[in-house]
Amino acid sequence: MPRASALSYKGYIDKTQQNSLDRRMLSGVFKVFSEVLGVPIESISDETSPENTSQWDSLQAMNLVIALEATFDVRFSTKEILSMRTVGLVRKVLRNKGISDA
Repeated sequence: MPRASALSYKGYIDKTQQNSLDRRMLSGVFKVFSEVLGVPIESISDETSPENTSQWDSLQAMNLVIALEATFDVRFSTKEILSMRTVGLVRKVLRNKGISDA
């Protein structure tokens, strides 16, 4: 049986750890959206947006920003806030801020 090189093993560990971190961030982001919007967590996906979720109105958008900033201990710029039009884009902004273990 061929032995895995240290490099391929490290790549596997890095990928496994990243998948685990992504799952935890997903659950944290999904939980915030579920709680703020008052919808089941199962209904939240990366594609969730104001266009397909009636509960995500302008007031709830502000509440989402406040909740996300508090949950992940970050501050969003106006540009970042305006870019966060889907849950997937929120996750991208958080990753860009170094948040992967949430």
